[in-house]
Amino acid sequence: MLRFVKWTTVVLLLLGLAVAPAAAQGSGAISGAVRNANTGAGIVGVTVYVLDSAGGVVASETTGAGGAYLATGLPAGTYYVKTYNTLGYIDEVYDNLPCDGGVCPDVTGGTGVAIAGTGTTPGVDFALELAGSISGSVWDDETSAPLAGVSVFVYNAAGIQVGVGYTNASGAYAVGGLAGGTYYARTGNSYGFVDELFGFQPCPMGVCPPVTSGDAIEVTAGATTPGISFWLSVGGAVTGTVAHAVSGDYLDGVSIFIYDSAGIQVGFGDAAGGVFMLDQLPAGSYYLRTVNAAGFVDELYDNLPCPGGVCPPVTSGTAVSVASGVMTGDIDFRLMPLLPGGSVRSDFTGDLTSDLLWRGTGGDLWLWGIKNAAHATDAYVGAVADPNWEIKGQADLNGDGMTDLVWRHKLDGTVYYWQLDGAHWAMPATELFVATVDISYDIVGTGDFDGDGKADLLWRNPAIGDLWLWRMNGAEVLGQSYVDTVDPSYAIRGLGDVNGDLKADVIWQGAAGDLWVWLMNGAVKDAQAYVGTVADPNYQVQQIADFDADMKADLLWWNSVAGDVWIWRLDGADVLSEHCVGVVANTDYRIQAAGDYNGDQKADILWRNVVAGDMWIWLMDGPAKASEAYLGTVGDLGYQIVK
Repeated sequence: MLRFVKWTTVVLLLLGLAVAPAAAQGSGAISGAVRNANTGAGIVGVTVYVLDSAGGVVASETTGAGGAYLATGLPAGTYYVKTYNTLGYIDEVYDNLPCDGGVCPDVTGGTGVAIAGTGTTPGVDFALELAGSISGSVWDDETSAPLAGVSVFVYNAAGIQVGVGYTNASGAYAVGGLAGGTYYARTGNSYGFVDELFGFQPCPMGVCPPVTSGDAIEVTAGATTPGISFWLSVGGAVTGTVAHAVSGDYLDGVSIFIYDSAGIQVGFGDAAGGVFMLDQLPAGSYYLRTVNAAGFVDELYDNLPCPGGVCPPVTSGTAVSVASGVMTGDIDFRLMPLLPGGSVRSDFTGDLTSDLLWRGTGGDLWLWGIKNAAHATDAYVGAVADPNWEIKGQADLNGDGMTDLVWRHKLDGTVYYWQLDGAHWAMPATELFVATVDISYDIVGTGDFDGDGKADLLWRNPAIGDLWLWRMNGAEVLGQSYVDTVDPSYAIRGLGDVNGDLKADVIWQGAAGDLWVWLMNGAVKDAQAYVGTVADPNYQVQQIADFDADMKADLLWWNSVAGDVWIWRLDGADVLSEHCVGVVANTDYRIQAAGDYNGDQKADILWRNVVAGDMWIWLMDGPAKASEAYLGTVGDLGYQIVK
């Protein structure tokens, strides 16, 4: 008797039925019969389970002569009844809810049977249909060897899984318990083969097309549909790493999405510890991209940034070839941190490459899109004919990753905000009034001082030297804070994050050539430190930009007489090194800007001949000039690059 109880418990667990805790016995009962739906004959040997509302089994009986059963000892309550058999019939939940493929619906979706606590509730009958089945084999497509241990999943016409079978040593399988109707099937394996949806549709990385797009399989009640077979190919794989572009440290929390040659996503995987592998891929060409929420700029392989998580068309990336049974390696990603306030200066289009904004003498504005250090596109932006309107800032004030414009009227002090529609290269998407400020104050810089991803405005009264910071959200002034007062003989040479805390700092220079840095935390000056002294007034700080991609801004110097160019690599106030980049003896060439014009996360130097109008880019690799590229000529010197 003990063995019988233990065996019964195991069977119940295998059926997915909960065993209800021992309960007080009642004197209620349920009776009925289980019959063949086609002939009406009683079926002997079917188990009938009585379950409570929690799905726990409270009684079970096996049908006897004529298919009859009687379940007794039931306290008052509402119960649900279902069958289980191994005789080739489709089980049911009372009343008439079939368990297709042996998978029953939730019993509480059936018809409850009320028990008063005494007496027998009769007529809880079942009419079971004979089950159909499908059978077939799974083979290695290359060797024709049978494949054991492969799962074959079966789905009904609605795409719901209703059964599963497993191949034996001969590669054969069968799935029974199916009602007559239409079904679909697919394989599942962990042996490196490319799974298939029946109808020769591959499932890269185990991800199939919608199952109802496969070939339909017709099943007849009481019969087996044979020949539902699969020939699986050995899959290829792609592997690589994901690392921080500056430190080289491997990154967690990054997923790799993979697309077929038509640009359709076929799967994804996570880069655990910075290493990923995508397998079970059919031979062919693929495209890969990253997806992360860890604060990095995603990329489309190879090295095409996805600003805001939006990539170029995936098929514009570098294709990765995959061969059957071969692992394609070294598909590596090096991601840049997503810096606040726009990661690249003067990036109007959000493609992580600096662009050029021009203004003519008539006030017309034109935007040049730069790609791979070349003039790729241009568009008319608009015209502000009144020369008293000055562009006082180019920065991302609303945190969308694209540069905006700050305008100020130098006579009446009015400030306006332009959010440029860089995605469409059109007129400003938004033109909003910000404030009117006493003209004794001037905007002396834009930068993200508080690390919220949105640039702020730094104001100074040049006569008395006091500074104020406006925290911005687009055109909205979130707050105004007094910063400090500095002797008017000290000039601000620029703003940049020199200590890598993702907050803008301020570089000052005195009349004697002494340089100082303010390390900022919002409007609070965390530290003030001496940097060095350059007494020769011919040396001028041209730009503050990150030339070596260490996330710390450096100083770009130019001698306006001798033409020599220097870069000071900074770590806060410390000058790590001083490098002479080169000499341009023809001083008709002037440095116009420093920006990332080829998308390698390192600032480059833009030159223009102020007489002839030709322009050149020095592509930088840290403090060294890697190469130079001709950008174009704008002979009309009335057009100036907005700085």
